[in-house]
Amino acid sequence: MKIFIKIISLIFILGGLIATAYFLWQLSFDYKIPNEGSVLLDKTGQVGDFIGGVIGTIFTLAGFLVLVLTLLEQTSFASKERFESKFFELLKLHRENVKELEADNLSGRKEYHNIFMQFLNCREDLKPVFSRQNINHIYEPEFLNNIESKLKLTHPSIDLFELAKLNIAYLITYYGVSSDGKTILHNTFEGKYKKTFTNRVIEFIAMKPVEESKYFKKWVSVMKMNRHKKKVKTFELIRRLRNNENIDTIADSELVNKATAELYQSNYTKFYGGHQYKLGHYFRHLFQTFSFINLQTILSDKEKYFYAKTLRAQLSTHEQALLFVNSISFLGLKWDLIPDIKKRRLKIFKRLDPGESRLITKYNLIKNIPGEEIFGIKYNQYYPEVEYERFNI
Repeated sequence: MKIFIKIISLIFILGGLIATAYFLWQLSFDYKIPNEGSVLLDKTGQVGDFIGGVIGTIFTLAGFLVLVLTLLEQTSFASKERFESKFFELLKLHRENVKELEADNLSGRKEYHNIFMQFLNCREDLKPVFSRQNINHIYEPEFLNNIESKLKLTHPSIDLFELAKLNIAYLITYYGVSSDGKTILHNTFEGKYKKTFTNRVIEFIAMKPVEESKYFKKWVSVMKMNRHKKKVKTFELIRRLRNNENIDTIADSELVNKATAELYQSNYTKFYGGHQYKLGHYFRHLFQTFSFINLQTILSDKEKYFYAKTLRAQLSTHEQALLFVNSISFLGLKWDLIPDIKKRRLKIFKRLDPGESRLITKYNLIKNIPGEEIFGIKYNQYYPEVEYERFNI
């Protein structure tokens, strides 16, 4: 809009100058007595009328447009001041959110590191349940088709089997497997993953006690069994023995003996207690802040990137790693994988444009994660368009 007004203003000014110059040049021919060179004074009154009525009008219009442009510049400046005030307020709140996690002489950022490491532990612990499974054993067919069609717009090459492994591990870490956590997990997975599979996953991982528990060694002992399938079945037998269920029909005496030997009761604190109370408002606020920057119409793309970069600089490496995991889970798909796609304002450009809302890719939000993978998770496969720091050396 401003560029358009500037162009129109320049056209009017140049037009006025050209018209004035041409008119004055014509005076030497039309307003002199032939062969005498004297000016026809009785005719020159028309000159003033022309300049005041035509040339003056052109310059008046140009001046009006310049005034409008000045007002727009002042409005834009005031809007940017309001944006900056709001932005730095949000930035302050982000720092306070990080500080709130400080506990046991650990900094808030150290706590994010611990949560991320617990997610990695969960992914490792779940390997027995995912062993010999495939995508059709995990997803409900309708949801699988739905998510495949949506990912075609942004991330068509993502391995949905690997995505499920990371998503389930993160959601267990996030909600935990307490009685309330189990209920939330079942509700979250319903209609997306097959119930028989998720029930098995949740009950299996709920068997893990905290390391301080006297039962932790029994968990470790079962997890050291050679075959994944035997680990899962052994924990199922332990759970059945707890409930005094009949296991006489189990033909594998080795598993029965192992389950009997490693039997432990349910009076333990679960290893995965959940971190929703720590991470919920943190990620909601972070998403709100980046979205606030992205939706500003008064900022250029370069200015938006500057403010997003300022906020990104506040994120530690493990915060960025945790952001990556959150963004590929059901809780954070709007970050990038399945963003809110906005329509162009002008009808002639009324096409879907997912790139404008892909916050992680657009603003390189995980730019500072080192290496090419995190404990076997190749994040470059999920966000190949991010300009990672290691490639810019």
